[in-house]
Amino acid sequence: MFCPKCKGVQTVIKVHEEKDLSKPRLCDVQCLDCGHVVYYQPYDFGSTFNVVTNNKNVDSK
Repeated sequence: MFCPKCKGVQTVIKVHEEKDLSKPRLCDVQCLDCGHVVYYQPYDFGSTFNVVTNNKNVDSK
């Protein structure tokens, strides 16, 4: 996704989990360039399980 303000790349900052996997999940995204946040964007269609990486730079062993 691209930022509506500066056209920079956006990253997912929060996924809103849906109990019913037949419904699409939503997420909040933030621009890596200007920091603009867009809420409740489509994340996926609930048909697959998405891996979310650990972005806190902590070893997960």
